[in-house]
Amino acid sequence: MNSAGLLQHYIKSGKSEKEIKKTIYQFCVSLKIQTTRVCEGITQLFAGEVVYVLGKVSIGPDEVCSFVIGDACGDVYNPLHEWEVMFPPVPKPAAVEQKIPEMTAPTFKVLHLSDTHYDPYYHEGSNAACSEPLCCRLTNGMASTKDQAAGKWGDYRKCDTPKITVDNMLQHIQETHPDVDYIMWTGDLPPHDIWNQTREENLKILKETVKQMSDMFPGAPIFPALGNHESAPVNSFPPPYVDNPDNSIAWLYDELDLQWRKWLPSSVSTTVRRGAFYSVLVRPGFRLISLNTNYCNNKNWYRSKESRGSFF
Repeated sequence: MNSAGLLQHYIKSGKSEKEIKKTIYQFCVSLKIQTTRVCEGITQLFAGEVVYVLGKVSIGPDEVCSFVIGDACGDVYNPLHEWEVMFPPVPKPAAVEQKIPEMTAPTFKVLHLSDTHYDPYYHEGSNAACSEPLCCRLTNGMASTKDQAAGKWGDYRKCDTPKITVDNMLQHIQETHPDVDYIMWTGDLPPHDIWNQTREENLKILKETVKQMSDMFPGAPIFPALGNHESAPVNSFPPPYVDNPDNSIAWLYDELDLQWRKWLPSSVSTTVRRGAFYSVLVRPGFRLISLNTNYCNNKNWYRSKESRGSFF
């Protein structure tokens, strides 16, 4: 029996969430998956979601493993992987050959920003070669040698972006490209301390970054999309019908709607609050669609519950 199977057995046998958390923590520590501090944080953050989903899925442990981890679980057949998509009876339009635009045709200057992963706790000189998934913080201690020290502007090892680097980057863009027509901003704002995140901390980083973007580019339309790190726990994107406060994603989507209103029309509020997606007309003949593809992330546990049906 694999770990997913053991967890399912515990859940169906009526063990409490406290007992299941203890088991998950013991697995993590005894198998040396991570440090005790990271194992403790991961257990507290993810256990509730795992218990909720595994208590409702109808598939077995091998299928759960295959869905969440992938090929590492071996060649697992699952009938839920057999999808049948019905298309509406609309005739296929005739192909129309598109003309290559003339060199004198009007152009757009588009800025694409993504994955800033701003770390408010980044500390210059701290240990950049720690044993945890994210380093360069005072909690990792100061570096014992110069080679192990986190630099002023960041580090190529297991570290995220200091504020000074984010500020400098945006300032440079503003000065170098003042004529940007619009900005595509595709998320992933929080740092990679996925064992230590809270909803409040992630929302704080969202608000701070939105304000900074608004201040730096006051005249440019900004079209945002959601990254997988915006949720807490990371990769957790339950479907809209999950509405209990402990598991619902409304805490994030409602705030996204409030923040994104700086750039988006009120007409998209319904879909942003429902699933963090929208469609807007940028200008005549040009429509932009922002999808929330995080529902399809193989680390989203809710996907194993709704692998064949519709989230919506």
